[in-house]
Amino acid sequence: MAAGVALIGCATPAARIDQMASSNGLTRSEIQGTQYQHVIYQRETPKNGVLHVYIEGDGTPFFSSTEIAADPTPRRPLALELMLMDPSPSLYLGRPCYYGHASDDACHWPLWTSHRYSELVLASMASALTTLITKTATENVILIGYSGGGTLAVLLAKRVPQTRAVITLSANLDIDAWTSLHDYTALTGSLNPAREPSLPTSIPQWHLVGRQDTTVPPWITRRGSAQQPASQIIEYAEADHSCCWTRIWPSALAHIKQTLLNPTAE
Repeated sequence: MAAGVALIGCATPAARIDQMASSNGLTRSEIQGTQYQHVIYQRETPKNGVLHVYIEGDGTPFFSSTEIAADPTPRRPLALELMLMDPSPSLYLGRPCYYGHASDDACHWPLWTSHRYSELVLASMASALTTLITKTATENVILIGYSGGGTLAVLLAKRVPQTRAVITLSANLDIDAWTSLHDYTALTGSLNPAREPSLPTSIPQWHLVGRQDTTVPPWITRRGSAQQPASQIIEYAEADHSCCWTRIWPSALAHIKQTLLNPTAE
């Protein structure tokens, strides 16, 4: 990070997200990953051995090109909104240092900036999720990620053996192309899905993109998924990076679930 970049504070939105989750019947808990705590919101434990795991976008890593946020927690938790529309047993897996934990001893700003998709982040998320899977005897996991959460979902899949499918929305699957496009500082401490080995064909992937998305244009998702033989792109003409996903999600998810149950139907 360039000299002169400063950390600045803001009122955390974590309490508002807690209230949103509580008012919609979700249970909040915290679980230890590696050296990081993870906030979890959950509707119920799986009854059929299948758990949908939602991963949020990057939130607010920066306030401007020279100001790093003291708390990266998202102002609008879109992945949580999507989870609230999902009737399946679901869990919202918080990222390290988000949701009120940015000031923890182990937390430092690179974890939500240059190292946001690093091995440190992935190892802790995988550890926390594995603990939850073991407690609930979950046999099958579907990873669902929005924006940077989609980046993490693809990278997490090979670290969680119970993963049966990956679904992303507006996912940044080539972080080098993305930083170059926007003239951002390279995410030097992060893993790039476009440069990682392909996931096995036993893990189907659906990547939902919006034609109007200028934050993560569809070509970036396509480029990052090009080496994934079991992936497909579904493009929505009206969607951008945040608009319309809550309207699209119920029917899109129902279609994907039906395809998983009957893969020859597509």
